[in-house]
Amino acid sequence: MNDKHMRALVLVVLFTLACAALPPVAAQPTVVLSSTTPERGDPLEEITLNLTLTNTTAEAMWNIRIWFDLSDDTNGYFVALDDIVEVDLGEREYLSPNDSVTTSIRIMANTHTPAQKHQVPLVIRYRRGACEGGCQNEEARATLAVPIYRMDPKVAISIQEIAEVFPGEQLVVYTTLNNFGTGIATSIEISASTSPSLATGETTFFTDFDPPELGVSGSVVAQTVIDTTGAEPGYYQFTVGLRYEDKYGNSEARVSVKEFKIKGTATQEALYQANMLRELGINAYQLKDYTTAISYLERAIELYGRLQQTEDILEDISLSEEIIQLSITNIQASNYYQKGNAYFADGDFVNAKRFYTLAYDIYVKLNNTKLVAELNGKIAACDDELYRYDIMDSALYGAVGLCGLYGIIARRKEIAERLKRK
Repeated sequence: MNDKHMRALVLVVLFTLACAALPPVAAQPTVVLSSTTPERGDPLEEITLNLTLTNTTAEAMWNIRIWFDLSDDTNGYFVALDDIVEVDLGEREYLSPNDSVTTSIRIMANTHTPAQKHQVPLVIRYRRGACEGGCQNEEARATLAVPIYRMDPKVAISIQEIAEVFPGEQLVVYTTLNNFGTGIATSIEISASTSPSLATGETTFFTDFDPPELGVSGSVVAQTVIDTTGAEPGYYQFTVGLRYEDKYGNSEARVSVKEFKIKGTATQEALYQANMLRELGINAYQLKDYTTAISYLERAIELYGRLQQTEDILEDISLSEEIIQLSITNIQASNYYQKGNAYFADGDFVNAKRFYTLAYDIYVKLNNTKLVAELNGKIAACDDELYRYDIMDSALYGAVGLCGLYGIIARRKEIAERLKRK
């Protein structure tokens, strides 16, 4: 055996001896969650976790204690009801290897704890070895899957279709509340309002609703009376606000909105429609959707023309015509700008500058400083390109002239040489 092999063998022997001298790695005891009481743990309810602890180590376990470690429970989901539980071994002094013992520990979930299985850390502290002659403290950890169930109400609001009425007619709106959750909704409060504001009576329930609770799959209908006296024809919004609590003291709020209409005379309906089209046209113009703005405003002007021409209507027509003209002007300027871009991309800088200038003049009148600045840059870029071409043309013509002059001089020199030889 050579020296190299001998050294390798010595290293293997030394490593084996070193490993044998190390203390053995102690196995961990195991904890199994056998059951919970109650079976379906609920927030704010005392939950007892029944455990089976098995000594899967190689030595006896003495003075066993367990507790929850909630230091990482940043959400505050749980509260430990037992600080430390001393495991009762009965008549035994210690738990032998492979032996088991049953115990329990209590916990409670807070109101906001979600319904799911939560992994909760458990600490096991004990003394191991032959404690008559001295033993060592040990600590192990386990994780318990604590199932949490909830009984949460989920109340939905459904507003029935609202009839169209004339001003002065009584309007009754019906609202249905349905509980689609798994718990009872308590302390129910309901309110109603309109926008624009109309006088509304108190919202009342058809059935006996005292105390105001709604059980699982429960349903109740409420009615609201709206006074339309003196109301302007048009569209209104009816809003229902709902508040209720669950069994854990958490409060929930819901809002539902439905549109309804108060009818007017034929003239009032036409005026309302024209005003709505005018507003849509103005909004489209502000969003730079000029084609849509023109469409809305032309229809508004047509409806205004069918009505008695009051001072207000004449002002609305004038405003609509003004915005139509501004929209047309903006479309024209945009077309010029796009044509300028197309010519610039093709290298036709003369026509590009011409259309950029046309667009520039319009945007100056429209006081669109942003596009005026952009077009200034575009026109300057065209001038730079045209100047570069002028320089190149001048250089080309100069080169051609020089070539011609050089040819003439060379030709004359050749003739003079011939005459001299003769």
